[in-house]
Amino acid sequence: MLPTYTKKYNQGKLVICNLSSTKHDKKADLLIRGYVDDILSGVMKHLNLPIPEYNEKQDPSRTQDRPYQVEWTQQQSDVLKVKRNYEAKMRDNKKRKLSLKNKTDDEDEICDNKKREATKKKKKEFWFRFFLGSPPPPPPPLPKLVFRIC
Repeated sequence: MLPTYTKKYNQGKLVICNLSSTKHDKKADLLIRGYVDDILSGVMKHLNLPIPEYNEKQDPSRTQDRPYQVEWTQQQSDVLKVKRNYEAKMRDNKKRKLSLKNKTDDEDEICDNKKREATKKKKKEFWFRFFLGSPPPPPPPLPKLVFRIC
């Protein structure tokens, strides 16, 4: 969970205890620069609560016989499945990107052709006006081109 979650959604207070600055310092209500062990021992003294002695048998990170111990070793077959799925997905993405690129290239080409035709028409009109004094009759309309992507 993010440190700023309580402050953002539950109108809580954010206290940061750290030796160096953090990226959440601007959002904190209280900044304490110092060793966390010293700070927490002072808080426990202020609350009149004893700090229990460390017991390795009660440490959840040290016990070997915990029922919720996670086996982190992964099977080679599982790794290969994930790799195949990833490569298949990347192939599909590559095909999709190429088709989108080709589509935009076709659209760009159509736009470029329209611009060229418009400039040719303007040049023709200019020369006709310059030499003859009147513009030529407009050409018949071109049929609309429809592109379909399969």
